[in-house]
Amino acid sequence: MKKWTCRDGTKVRVKDMTTSHIKNAMAMLRRAEFYAIDSGWELLATVHGEMAADAIEQEVLSAEEEGIPEFQEWIGVFAEELLRRGESIDEK
Repeated sequence: MKKWTCRDGTKVRVKDMTTSHIKNAMAMLRRAEFYAIDSGWELLATVHGEMAADAIEQEVLSAEEEGIPEFQEWIGVFAEELLRRGESIDEK
């Protein structure tokens, strides 16, 4: 069973988290993913080499289409737990 690391550093099993904690963590991951992608586009504007710009652009486009793998993995874990509980997967 996966353990989520809380803001204060405490590790808690997903099955032991409250439903509201899971939904809040999912919302936080979605926001963090949005800001990470936005930062990627900002970084692209500062890069001068064509190869570097192409590489960054491909990474950002991939993240926009598929999400950031680490974030998506956790969102999936949380979604499975919510479904197991018979809860909706909306953010709140």
